[in-house]
Amino acid sequence: MKKTVVFLLLLYNACLFAQSTQWHVNPAEKETAPVTLFKDPLYISVLKDRIFLKCPATAKSEPRPHNLMEAPPSEEQETRILFDLGDKRMVIFAQEMNALAGKNLLKDVKSLYTNAERADYVFQEINTPDSMPAVLTLPAKHDTSQEAILINSVLIETKDSSLIQIGAYINPKAYSSLKAYLALSDSILKSAIAGNRKIEFHARNASLPLAGNLSKLIAEIPDHYLTIIKKGDDFTTYQIRKIQNITTSIPGGIIIYSGSHPSLLAPTYNFSPENGKEKTDLFLGKKMRWTCYDDETKKLHLKELIYDEGKGLKIHIAIVASSEKELEALDKIVRKMILRN
Repeated sequence: MKKTVVFLLLLYNACLFAQSTQWHVNPAEKETAPVTLFKDPLYISVLKDRIFLKCPATAKSEPRPHNLMEAPPSEEQETRILFDLGDKRMVIFAQEMNALAGKNLLKDVKSLYTNAERADYVFQEINTPDSMPAVLTLPAKHDTSQEAILINSVLIETKDSSLIQIGAYINPKAYSSLKAYLALSDSILKSAIAGNRKIEFHARNASLPLAGNLSKLIAEIPDHYLTIIKKGDDFTTYQIRKIQNITTSIPGGIIIYSGSHPSLLAPTYNFSPENGKEKTDLFLGKKMRWTCYDDETKKLHLKELIYDEGKGLKIHIAIVASSEKELEALDKIVRKMILRN
């Protein structure tokens, strides 16, 4: 069965919650109906002031736990809001979709599902309090075997036409109060108001500080390209890719890692070292040896190298594309990059 971008992201988030969300709450707390607690609401910043959601006063924003070897979740890419009531918990999980809305948001959302999948959901067009178009998607049935049960979600078209996905999840203990949590999640998801931050995807010169902040890459980013950053304790990664309509397949992009322990991407895409071809091309104003892989069957092109800047810092740069045309467009960005101290 065909999987879709939104469906996969929601499923992926449920797995994340099941693996990393601590559902341990204090059962000694006095339990009250969830909706009755929606008094003296608190507006919580989502995605670093992209939008705000009206939540119960006891709700709190808390990052998703992460592996010590991973970069912590980016505040600009995801927000996790917890609401505990006795041993019951609801999680509101928002994420930047890094995609644009089309002319008809409802049509776009439905097109992400097959005909068979659409029968399992109820779709509802709404407008947020400050007139941002949105589509609520409610599952007609729930997988109660999951530690995090998806009960509601919304896709919001922001003022710059970019999209934010927000899902509402409850733990199994809360499922006995499903009706109340559906009402509460509906109130929260419909309360979204625009913040003052927009994502940057217009043509610009970007300064990309590397791990340790001792040097930085200067890149000419074309119009309709995003720069996504993740920072770990001793490494920094960037992803540069085109922003497209939500119904379009996720494009390739440029991946930049700076740190002490780079890993080549070829094994991730099941490329064997013997299949790589050496090619000379520009990076940081110098001719360097790249390793290139091509799989026309999968419509996959990979080009990567590791550059040792010295002082323990290495730069791994990889270009992933689905066509020669896309590869060349990304190559042009990389060839113009320069390194500054």
